Amino acid sequence: MKTFATIGIGSLGSISIQHSIFSSWDDRPTGVSPADWVRVSEDLGLVITSRQKNPTAERPPCVEGYFVVRVAGSWLRLQEPTKSDTSAAPHKC
Repeated sequence: MKTFATIGIGSLGSISIQHSIFSSWDDRPTGVSPADWVRVSEDLGLVITSRQKNPTAERPPCVEGYFVVRVAGSWLRLQEPTKSDTSAAPHKC
């Protein structure tokens, strides 16, 4: 899952400038700055929580963050189930 998240976040990070240009303050969750927001679609976005400070050849640029979805006008953070949760039931935050 971390590999998928790293690849996905890296790919989304590369298009963050394009999305930042077309996003307005009203499109972001409350408290998220334009520099930390990547709008993926009308109801899906990525909030960047940290950026690598000194990329090298061994460690290419990367960011960390989380996805949010808009449901009924409110932004909700998507959270990965904990490793101890092995049941088939949906994870409860």
